[in-house]
Amino acid sequence: MQRVCKYPLLFSELLKHTPVIDCPRSHKDIESTLIRLREATAQINRATNDSRTKSALEKTWLLYGRLAFPDRVSMAVARLLPTSC
Repeated sequence: MQRVCKYPLLFSELLKHTPVIDCPRSHKDIESTLIRLREATAQINRATNDSRTKSALEKTWLLYGRLAFPDRVSMAVARLLPTSC
């Protein structure tokens, strides 16, 4: 999730260094991608601030980890789960 939040910054810099005159289509594509990335980042931020949504995402990741690696749960997913006392 942390990497996703960096993409808008990278695409913003890319947009600054892509002149419209050189390639209008590329500039437009980067601009539309940047808009979608910012929208996705906003949705991720809203989801992670909501405890129910966050819990559902953690469970989904856990299930995905079990499907992708049925013999073991990935360490990244395991770190998301609360530890029991």
